[in-house]
Amino acid sequence: MRYTKCENDVNSSRGDSVLYSANVYAQYACATCGGSGAITTYTTCPTCGGSGQQYIPNAMYDTVMGWQGIWQACPGCGGTGQIPHYETCSACGGWGIAS
Repeated sequence: MRYTKCENDVNSSRGDSVLYSANVYAQYACATCGGSGAITTYTTCPTCGGSGQQYIPNAMYDTVMGWQGIWQACPGCGGTGQIPHYETCSACGGWGIAS
C-alpha cells in the first residue's frame, strides 16, 4: 500500500495523487515455546508413582471372589501420571511471538 491514488480525499479537490506509506512487521510464533509463551516440563506424580491410578482398599465391596477394593484415577495428577510445571519462555519473554 505504498502509492495509492485517492480521488475522494478532503484535502485533494483536483484528484491529485496522495502518498501513503505503511510499515508492516511480520510476527511469527516463537520457535522455542511454539507460540504458547511457556516452557512445559513434567515430573512423575509422587502420589501414584506415574501409574495414574490409585488403589483404595477401604472402599471394599463383596463380590463372588471375595472382598475387593477399587482402583480410581489418581487425584494428584488426574490420571495422567505426570504433573506439569510451567515456566515463562526466555526467548520471547512469555509473549509467544518472535518478530
